[in-house]
Amino acid sequence: MGSIRFRTNGSLYIDFRDQLGNRVRESVDTTDMKLARQILKKRELEVLESKFFDKRKQERVSFRDFAKKALNYILERRRSREFFEVLTARLVRSLGDKFLSRITPRDVAEYQSMRAGEVSKSSVNRELAVLKRIFNLGIKWSVVDQNPVTKVEFFPEPKNRVRFLKKDEMQRLLSNCHGELKHIVKTALMTGMRRGELLGLRWVDIDFDNNIIILDRTKNGDIREIPLSRELRGIFLIKSKGKLKEDYVFSKSDGSRYKDVRVAFKTALKLSEISGFRFHDLRHTFASQMVMAGVDILTIKEILGHKEIGMTMRYAHLVPKHKEEAIYKMESSTSVGNVDNFGHNLGTKPHTNTPLKVGT
Repeated sequence: MGSIRFRTNGSLYIDFRDQLGNRVRESVDTTDMKLARQILKKRELEVLESKFFDKRKQERVSFRDFAKKALNYILERRRSREFFEVLTARLVRSLGDKFLSRITPRDVAEYQSMRAGEVSKSSVNRELAVLKRIFNLGIKWSVVDQNPVTKVEFFPEPKNRVRFLKKDEMQRLLSNCHGELKHIVKTALMTGMRRGELLGLRWVDIDFDNNIIILDRTKNGDIREIPLSRELRGIFLIKSKGKLKEDYVFSKSDGSRYKDVRVAFKTALKLSEISGFRFHDLRHTFASQMVMAGVDILTIKEILGHKEIGMTMRYAHLVPKHKEEAIYKMESSTSVGNVDNFGHNLGTKPHTNTPLKVGT
């Protein structure tokens, strides 16, 4: 419970603790005890409902300082570290000197317009998404009482394209990847893991007894298990010799993790004469190979770690040939196919797709 006290000049102030336990002393600019009690009661209700904000403290929190705290909080719970580190650094360069509580929707809109002249609109949307996350943490921690990003309209984006490697492209790419990059790319092609998940992978995450990779800090926050193929298990067994559980699976000569592999990957793509392809498309390639190998969509969804089945259904267009083949199998194994020459107009027997083995 709070209390009401007199100042030396005879005015009143209220003394209470906020929802985080911090002591707050607020002048009520009145000598009326009844009015002071009403103000104190209002503040106590705001604290009870976690709606109290000390405006004086808000004014003293810079975006730069709060973004650093928010980033540390996010990185403790995410594997895709470089995504948040890079985007937060960009935000700090432009907004760092402003007080968090003074950043307005207009400031956000001006930042959006400025960045749109430098990078793609999709990239700007990713930066605003991180900014929105930072402000949501500010609200959660009672540092600010509103999120200015919610009042700014994000740029419309085209539907996600699905680009995957053909068999010959896959072989060319692997032949032009060397050292750890080759192991990273091959693992991506055989697991569908995201770049951040790959670069943050440690030996403690590899369960050789059960032949699975266990990801406990993913983009969606769920624990995910990915089966190890025989080929990948063999690669990992060789690489793991003499390594500690906390060591990174893919590391530099000094044992430190790779923050990014974009430059080396782009070089490999150029040498392979592969255009219009990103590292994330290795994940699409894995999914497409799973579909064409006859794996059901729900299983692929679980391996990829998609929250919504709609994300996985992007690969469903690769299924028709297998559906057509299923019809032929049904026709040949039942009497239905012989009734009135049923099925004779379905065309010639389709080519049978077989799972693609990733080259060495």
